[in-house]
Amino acid sequence: MGIAAIIAPMENLSETQHRWVEQLLAYFSITQTDLARRARIVPSTLSKFMTGHREGHVLSARVVTAIETATGIKAYVDPTLSGPAARMPAPGFAEPDAAVWRPEGDAFGAAVAALRAGYAACDAWTLRTDALTGAGYWPGDILLVDLNGVARPGDVVVAQTIDFAGHTMRTVFRLFEPPYLVEASSDPRRSKPILVDNAGTQVRGVVVAALRRRPGEAAASGT
Repeated sequence: MGIAAIIAPMENLSETQHRWVEQLLAYFSITQTDLARRARIVPSTLSKFMTGHREGHVLSARVVTAIETATGIKAYVDPTLSGPAARMPAPGFAEPDAAVWRPEGDAFGAAVAALRAGYAACDAWTLRTDALTGAGYWPGDILLVDLNGVARPGDVVVAQTIDFAGHTMRTVFRLFEPPYLVEASSDPRRSKPILVDNAGTQVRGVVVAALRRRPGEAAASGT
């Protein structure tokens, strides 16, 4: 890569990192919170850096690597000079519990889209975990999540849990039994309940519908 693609040297690392993040936000037309969630880092880690960089605050190597992975842009490289315009992966791309649903050009995909259209804010996820089999949800099911929904006891919800020590964040699908998130499984060895404290763990939406393909039936795209 030529020198022209590298952000010009700044007075210090903090300033260089700040300019790089600002360019990423503009290039992908996203907010700091969007970037943090896509990189699976605690949003406050990024916001505190962006407001404190002039005092010498810097992003750790782990956080920089997480941003590189999420955006596909190498550290401190001007994204506008790094080649054809990139499209950032959807948030939740690498989550273990579920993957963001990809539109399918068939009747099944149309059904998912039609159901989503009935809500003001609705995400669709492909479930990966078997933590909800006791509630009737199986890996491969498409779950529709109402982002404006108010969780009631017994609802299946999507939540975000934050590891403040490691500055990481993950998305989980669990049964809501206030004040905990629990797995709907008959296996007593499953993970412990997660406390919803609205700090380290927050409910982000409520599962309002699920769709399941006929066994053995592949999507039109072949995926």
